[in-house]
Formats: sequence, C-alpha cells, structure tokens
Amino acid sequence: MGSTTRQIVPKIGQLTNDAQSIAQISQQIVEILRPSRGPPHHTAVYISLCSSLAKTIILQAETEVIAKKVSAGPLAQVAFNLLDALDTFPAIFFIKLVQRCGGWAIPIVLPKEDVTGQPWSSREEFAKISGWRKTTAGGEGLESNEDHSNRISAIMRVYFQILKIRPMNKPLDSPFRVSKYWAWFARMLNDPELLKAALAPDLIYTALDVMGLQAKDIWGQQWVKMLVLIHQGITTGYENGLLMGGDSAEGAAARTRVMVALENIVKGVQSDDSY
Repeated sequence: MGSTTRQIVPKIGQLTNDAQSIAQISQQIVEILRPSRGPPHHTAVYISLCSSLAKTIILQAETEVIAKKVSAGPLAQVAFNLLDALDTFPAIFFIKLVQRCGGWAIPIVLPKEDVTGQPWSSREEFAKISGWRKTTAGGEGLESNEDHSNRISAIMRVYFQILKIRPMNKPLDSPFRVSKYWAWFARMLNDPELLKAALAPDLIYTALDVMGLQAKDIWGQQWVKMLVLIHQGITTGYENGLLMGGDSAEGAAARTRVMVALENIVKGVQSDDSY
C-alpha cells in the first residue's frame, strides 16, 4: 500500500489552475483508488488510501493556500471531483477536516469531556482535538496564534470553495452542500463563546471572501440580514457591546478584513483572489 500512497502526493503537488490539469489529476487519483484494471483494493486498504488522500489535500491547503489563497480554487475543485467519485471518501474527508481544524469546521465549542463523559486526559490532548498543532514534529511547543489562524483559515478557504461549486449531476454528501455555508454562519453568529475568539472574524472574512457575493443570489434578503448581524458584531458588538474577535490585535485586524469584505459584497465586487 505504501507505494500506492506515494503516488497520491505528487499528483496533488502537480496541480495547477487549469481545467484540463484539474480533470486529469482528478481522474488519475480516482484510478489509483478505484483501478479500472485489475482487482479492487481490499476494503481496509481502500479506507486507508482515502484517509491518506484526505490528509494530503488538507496538508496541501496548509502550505499552498497560506502562501497564495487563489490556489484554494483548483484544490477545492479536485477535492469536489473526488468527493463526487469515491465512495466513503466524503465521510473520511470531513473527519480529517475536523481533526485538523477542531470545532471550527462545524462550528462548535468543544466540550470539556470526551464522548464517554470523562475529562480529557491532558491539556495536550485537548489542544490537539481543538485543532492546535505542535511547532515541529516531535516538538513540545504549540504553533503561534498567527500560524494557527493562518493554517485553519487556509483549510477552511478550501472547504468554503467546495461548498461554492455547483454539482452537475447529483448533490454531494451533506457536509459538502451549499446549505452548509448558511448553517456555518448561523451556528457561528449564535454562539458568543465562538465569537469572542480572534479566529472567529478571520474565518468569517474567509467565508465572505469566497462566496459572500454569490450567497445573496441564493438566499436574498435573508442573507442581507445575516450581513447586518456580522456588521453589528464588528462595530457595536454582539453581546453587551463585546466585539467579535475580542480585544486582541489579531481580532482587530480580522474585523477590518471583515468590513472590507462586507463593503465589497454591498458594492457587488467579487474578490480578485476568488477562483
């Protein structure tokens, strides 16, 4: 299986913003996981390959999209094609997404206990399930707030780009349908605990930057009401005058980006970096 897994990583790394390249690489990866010639992979091997593929796409987002956010578009299109073509892959991909982002992909505030009702075994375990990563492999320290924010925002940009793509045939599985875009905002804006984090306005900016303009065509006046709530959260506050993102410099900078995104939507201006 190792050699098969090693075939996947270069494919994703070769991706360019070209329709032919996207289609070709998508088909090549499908062929690796579901070969048209020879016997199919054993179920356990297939599941493992799907897991490796999901991790490869997300790690690519963490590197490429941080450097250049326009690269989220083609990466999302390949992911969309694979989600459409490969059984079981949608569930595995979303699990990996949550694993790397913590509760922000849903979004939810993570509980203080695990599924058994027991407290997390350590601060390190809770940090990991919250989406924090160590600075280096085998290291002890956690990534900085800036690195954490950049990484989660890059992954979520790819996710929002997937939601933006319109299926030609059948809808994707539930976590990847456009309705989840609305649900994501509804959950975020309804939870003061989420909104006080500096990462909250950063992710709201990312989501607006990807398809805030198109959302008005989908949800009309209801979306305008959502934008009003966002504007309130970054100006007058959402609860007893608390501003979205809190008092940190990172939160303030993210609120500025949200304001620019809102102004672009009102003006009907599409982000130059959207795919």
